Amino acid sequence: MRPEGRVRRLFACAASLAALLLAGCGPLPPPPEPSRAQRLYQEGQLAIQQGNTQKALERFEAAAALAAKEGNSLGVTSSLHAIALVHIQAERWREALSYMLRVLSLDRKALEEARRAGAPQDALRLAEAKVASDLYDIARLHRRLGAPGDALRRLQEALQIDLRLGRDQGAAITHNNIGRLLLALDRLDEAEAHFKQALAIFQKREDKERALEVWNNLIFLERVRRTGKGR
Repeated sequence: MRPEGRVRRLFACAASLAALLLAGCGPLPPPPEPSRAQRLYQEGQLAIQQGNTQKALERFEAAAALAAKEGNSLGVTSSLHAIALVHIQAERWREALSYMLRVLSLDRKALEEARRAGAPQDALRLAEAKVASDLYDIARLHRRLGAPGDALRRLQEALQIDLRLGRDQGAAITHNNIGRLLLALDRLDEAEAHFKQALAIFQKREDKERALEVWNNLIFLERVRRTGKGR
């Protein structure tokens, strides 16, 4: 997905989370005029659409700083995530990782605050799913940077969230990705266990395309086990 598409989706996700966190508080007043931080964020989105990534980065950085002054934590997180996505598009993996780690920290903090505030379960699930999404992005960046062990740790954290939330499809995808990482790390028995768990879920869901992908991974694993080739 192009960075502008992911930024728009991120903005929509943040808006949904905010609405859920406010659920049960009675009728909402008319939406206020966009703050200066929000306008800067929108200018950053426009700059991406125009192909001006440098301007986009400047606008998102300014939006994050102003959102922090305004006490808008969602605005800060959304802006930092947008910056990370721009760096990913430019293949600046270390810069992207630095921002994604900040996003993860803020999203975890928001989740804990929502729990303490007694937020609705739908809001808590959405907030925890956002943490899982951060972990997936960070795992991919670790792999890009040649750190499969760190990627594995992040995916294992994401898997626990998938399982806790009952997200079978997400859990199966994560099992498969963990299996691929373990295979690369020459931990064949562990890889096989994760592939088999992924396969069982995809077969139960009758997802033939993904089940075939996992079957191919298992076939490759057996070839590696027999010949030692492909490691």
